[in-house]
Amino acid sequence: MAMLDERIRFTEEAYATKEEVGQAYNTSLIDSIWDRIIKYRSLYSIDLNLRNIDKSPFNLTLTKTLQARISSCERKIVKIFIKYDKLNEEKKKEFNEMMLLRFFKELTPMEENVSLDMLRHIIRKDISAFPTNLYPLYYYSSSWQYFLNHFYDNIDSSLLARIYKMIIGEEDENVTEVFRKEELETPHYYQTDYIYKAAPTEELPRLVEELVNFARQDNLSPLLKGIISIFYIKYIKPFGYCNEEVASIFSKFILSKDDFDKAGFFIIFESLAFDNSENSKNLMNLVQKTLDMTYYVMHYFSFIEDDVSYILDILISLEGKQVEEECNENNDIQENEIKIKTVSPTIFYKPETSEVNNIPSDLKGKSEVALPVFPSGVDSNAVEGIVENLLEVYPYLKRNQAHFYASHCTIGKHYTIAQYKKEEGVAYETARTSMDFLADQGFYKKSQVRNKFVYTPIPRR
Repeated sequence: MAMLDERIRFTEEAYATKEEVGQAYNTSLIDSIWDRIIKYRSLYSIDLNLRNIDKSPFNLTLTKTLQARISSCERKIVKIFIKYDKLNEEKKKEFNEMMLLRFFKELTPMEENVSLDMLRHIIRKDISAFPTNLYPLYYYSSSWQYFLNHFYDNIDSSLLARIYKMIIGEEDENVTEVFRKEELETPHYYQTDYIYKAAPTEELPRLVEELVNFARQDNLSPLLKGIISIFYIKYIKPFGYCNEEVASIFSKFILSKDDFDKAGFFIIFESLAFDNSENSKNLMNLVQKTLDMTYYVMHYFSFIEDDVSYILDILISLEGKQVEEECNENNDIQENEIKIKTVSPTIFYKPETSEVNNIPSDLKGKSEVALPVFPSGVDSNAVEGIVENLLEVYPYLKRNQAHFYASHCTIGKHYTIAQYKKEEGVAYETARTSMDFLADQGFYKKSQVRNKFVYTPIPRR
């Protein structure tokens, strides 16, 4: 048990280095202890499909603790998207400005004479001229606002180039000649424990392709891909400057494209990308020496967790203000209606028509499913009609979520993540987050049967 405890202590509770383990035992004679820790970590080690400058693969120890934290954080990000989507346009603009203002604090140090009003003008683009030292903020704000609404593009090397072009304020369409041409240090190859300041220029095409392929894989959490992408861009430095800005936007893009819609753009990846502290440099050097990305991920994942909770708090506050304002508006309307002394004509009851009446009569029957009138066993054509109705009533649903629910909503039946994965043709992680999302929204009741989760439709009247 003691052996197991020390493995868990220095892996699950805190992902310690060999030196830190030695300090904990106040001795340098810890080879046998360290060997047991490494063997335990190997049980959870995964190849990231990402290689370093010298073509050696990076790895990650996906500990049980880290997996639980990822799942919890991802559920909160889904809530962020839902709450943001429910805001009216005025509140969305207010929230977007709040996000950009805090991103600005992470960029180049702000001068004392830059007022909050000036920063808001930069975001709103409602003035024609401002100090030249603020143009980097203007370009970054413009880039963020553009990709917030254009994150459906393919992830490839041209995407990185386009992000870079927008951040430096260039508008020409030639995005092929953007990667760094100057060496930042004398090239070194295949030297044990050598710490690179940047990749040799001749290696950049291969390394950028490594990053792109890594970002496109669907068997790893988008949160992990976002954090690791920031490390990798800072590590290889594909551009002459603005690598931190590119890394921030690129990581947001990965999250939003994978599963989290616009919510990925609200996370402050800038705090990771612009962290040039001594501790951050030591972490990057440690990863280069050990090829173990876990040290970097574990350190910065705490930043992301705190930020996600902070964003949720802001949205809850805005949501409350919106409800209060809507209630006040309704009260004003009711008071005005009372003041109008007119006699209302008698209105005889007339059954309301519904889009449901457009469903062919032979598809109507005894209600046996979670939907109000759609019967069990509808054919594929009717399912597509239901999908369209669902998307109109619940616009926050993705099409594959609406499609799965429309064809798997029989009361009394139990559905699984594996069914979603197979029938909608998505990755397991996407299937899991989608089923949990549908459960959070009241479409299914989630429960555990033996060693797996099942989802039972809940009637929606």
